[in-house]
Amino acid sequence: FSYFIRLPSVHYSYVRNVKLGMPLFLFNYSDRKLHGIFEAASPGEMYIDSYAWSNDGSLRTAFPAQVSIY
Repeated sequence: FSYFIRLPSVHYSYVRNVKLGMPLFLFNYSDRKLHGIFEAASPGEMYIDSYAWSNDGSLRTAFPAQVSIY
């Protein structure tokens, strides 16, 4: 899967409750926009892609709480 929802690790407490197939919405706090509907293609996990969203792909991500989406 090439798309992920990602959050800082402090949000893992609710990301871990995401189950395969759940409908998801994405709220972008930066521009205050709601996006969706997405479907969870994986359960919520830590570090699905350990290097996602780093500047050049060589550093571990600052957003380890992740869910793959369709």
